[in-house]
Amino acid sequence: MNPFRRQSDGEVVEALRRTERWRRPVGLAFIVLGLVLLAFHVWGEAWMRRKALQIADALSELSETHRPLPADIRDASAATAYAVGFRSGLLLSQGVVIGAIFVITGVRLRFGGRKDRLLIQQFDLATNGQLSREG
Repeated sequence: MNPFRRQSDGEVVEALRRTERWRRPVGLAFIVLGLVLLAFHVWGEAWMRRKALQIADALSELSETHRPLPADIRDASAATAYAVGFRSGLLLSQGVVIGAIFVITGVRLRFGGRKDRLLIQQFDLATNGQLSREG
């Protein structure tokens, strides 16, 4: 295949048709994947927050019912809560960004390509018009 050879109009339109066949299903898949990813990260953030609060409650109950906790355990619980909160915030923002990229790309694939569809339609009309005039 010579990359410097100019393609005919029929070859260009066939390439556009091949692209249009996979555009819409892939766009829909990207939209669904982006929404699932977004929902998963929101759920994961809520789950991590709930677990961090459970750890903090357990440590506060332990310190109230028994002797006071050593200072290193109190410091570790604060650091653990901070680390869990920081990690869940990073995962949530990462999930939102990646999910938004998937959704936006999916919308562009699913609903975009108007120029390509119009070009295919006009080509079909032009070639069908020529065939009907000749025959």
